[in-house]
Amino acid sequence: MSRIKDYFTFNQKERRGIIVLLVIIMLLFAGRILMPYLVSNDTAIDPDLKAETEAFSKSLKAEKKTAEKKLYSTGKAEPYPVEEFNLFPFDPNELPRKKWLAMNMDPQLVNTIKNYLEKGGHFYKKEDLKKIYGMSNEVYTALEPYIRISKTDADNDREEASPAYANIPDSVKKRKKHWKPITVDVNASDTVQMMRLKGVGAYYARRILKFRDMLGGFATKAQLLEVYGIDSARYLQFESQIQLNDTLIKQININEASLDQLKGHPYLDYYVAKSIVDRRIIHGTYKQIDEIKNIDLMHNDLYNRVRPYLCVSNPANRKMK
Repeated sequence: MSRIKDYFTFNQKERRGIIVLLVIIMLLFAGRILMPYLVSNDTAIDPDLKAETEAFSKSLKAEKKTAEKKLYSTGKAEPYPVEEFNLFPFDPNELPRKKWLAMNMDPQLVNTIKNYLEKGGHFYKKEDLKKIYGMSNEVYTALEPYIRISKTDADNDREEASPAYANIPDSVKKRKKHWKPITVDVNASDTVQMMRLKGVGAYYARRILKFRDMLGGFATKAQLLEVYGIDSARYLQFESQIQLNDTLIKQININEASLDQLKGHPYLDYYVAKSIVDRRIIHGTYKQIDEIKNIDLMHNDLYNRVRPYLCVSNPANRKMK
């Protein structure tokens, strides 16, 4: 009991400290209660400045109302300066928002186009762009020479279902049925050639080339599904057109490569690359590629993926797939 009492017993210095603390707390509470009565809420405002601010605000509202009235009454926004366009060939179904804006297109018109596509719309021919709300004749005339719309299987089905298709001679129909799509060697093509793939515009062509350069080349067709933005639906459109020349694959000599060179490959992280280098330092040069299987981090799936990009000497010549 006496031990508990010691906790509530204070000497003279401690009592003075407690009293001072209580006084400060009481002053803070009193200040909080009295503050609204001591400080006036009225702030002196210059009458001229207030009048100018109100006039400026009214003028902005009037301009906005006039612009909206013109837009909804005519169906067209203010003419956008066509001469300032920075145009290049494009597929309106594939072009991302940033690329539309890079052409100096009206942002409001770009939003309308993207909203149309996001809701399931599709441009089947150049003239379909004329139907877009806010698309003036001047803008369409400037864009028309640069529009490139890729034909899809759905387009071919619509063509065959149309009444006009019945008038096409059977010999022509037969040639169309047996027509073979243009093949593209994805390990040798540039951006323009890559755009011959169905569903691949300039945007995806550049992404394919960028990933190819990081890899050192494509060893299988399915690797194109690893390209950012290419899903299975798009891949199936051009799969039959893909050709692979695997003699063009750039290989890394694991007996000479540095740690930075190895970890620069998309399939090798820092720890796997370091393990390859460490084993070479400890056990000497690699005689066979499959020796890297002895590395703890090198599981079978990773080995199969990275195997085409590694060698122990000069790459062997391989034939076209």
